[in-house]
Amino acid sequence: MLAQMSFLLLLLNASVCHAAGFPAPSGKFTFDGKSYTGTATFTNTSITNKSLYLNGEYFTGYVGKEAERRGKGYTAVFRPLVFDYRKFTAVVKLCPENISHGATLLVGGTSCRWFVMRAGSDGRIELSFNNFQVRHSVESLTVTNGQWLTLAITFDLQSRRVIIYANGTRADEVVLPEDFALDVMNDAKWKESDKVVTFTDYANGGTFQGFVAGVLTFNSILAPNQMRRLFPRN
Repeated sequence: MLAQMSFLLLLLNASVCHAAGFPAPSGKFTFDGKSYTGTATFTNTSITNKSLYLNGEYFTGYVGKEAERRGKGYTAVFRPLVFDYRKFTAVVKLCPENISHGATLLVGGTSCRWFVMRAGSDGRIELSFNNFQVRHSVESLTVTNGQWLTLAITFDLQSRRVIIYANGTRADEVVLPEDFALDVMNDAKWKESDKVVTFTDYANGGTFQGFVAGVLTFNSILAPNQMRRLFPRN
């Protein structure tokens, strides 16, 4: 309950900041019965204490008895109302339950996997782009079983910079190669349908087991001072 209250305070701060000229979220997904800004699809998920629970099992697409035999994997896919690949901010609050085999923390796209944030079995976070063609380890940031963490990234294609925040504090910056291009933007088949975020890496079966308090996206790059305004003080 405290985690959800904290995320709701973050949303309240976003609303107050928006009234003062702060950008409005392009996607807002909480699990307190309020309407989403965007759309979401779920399979085999549950809501506990106003947080979404994901069981860590990979969704095979089977149903009925075959699903029972193979395991009841989850899906949780969030489509913001609008989304711009060229510049965005994504925020997620989560609490992993089992990272013994690694954990998928946030994924852009279900087909191209144009962005993936995941943790290894030691909890260390790695970012990757273009289906793991470009990878970066965030040495100073780890996730821990049973501990809530709010992660945020800003992505600016023009400057080729990605900044990672943990609980509102800047944790790392990635400078992408000079010739970097986000492949999905030139993919006629998946460009529009892949404007989603999820918690499953369909490239290698990576999943997340634990709780998610909420997901936010912005079609702008939040500056460090805006990020500090967005997060409630503890």
